[in-house]
Amino acid sequence: MTMSPSREYGELYRNRKGYLSLNVQALVNAYLEFMDVVVRWPGYSNDSNIFSNSRLKARMELPEFSDCIILGDSGYVLSLYLLTPLVRTTTNAERLYNESQIWSRNVVERRFGVWKRRFPVLFFELCLKMKTTMPVIQACAEFHNIINIARLQRDPQPPDYIENIKQL
Repeated sequence: MTMSPSREYGELYRNRKGYLSLNVQALVNAYLEFMDVVVRWPGYSNDSNIFSNSRLKARMELPEFSDCIILGDSGYVLSLYLLTPLVRTTTNAERLYNESQIWSRNVVERRFGVWKRRFPVLFFELCLKMKTTMPVIQACAEFHNIINIARLQRDPQPPDYIENIKQL
């Protein structure tokens, strides 16, 4: 996003890297499907605050999800159902936990990369009004899930070269 979404609140969209963006939170399952996507928070918002105010958090606290866990990075707060990396590891078991946790979480990072390659508008920028931008991102997630069915049937992934174009 290069255009400020509003004169009054535009700077709220400036992320920690210094450019204007929306913060997109996603839950991805083992089949690389988006299970939950939140597209409404300005770029400055931290992950923990987004999660604290999400339907996903409310659902995870229901009895029907008491045997479920999700993984998050160090931007989230550790809880009974949200596992984050350990800050300081002293034992081999703690190091193995961190390694497993990070390796498992990389599924989400890979999914975002494939998603941006499949829908280059997400990688470059959306020059739309905010009320249009949010549903476009959400629709791309839904389309991505539909396309994921074909991927599971051995349809090839989009090419990697799209990400290199932006650097030219």
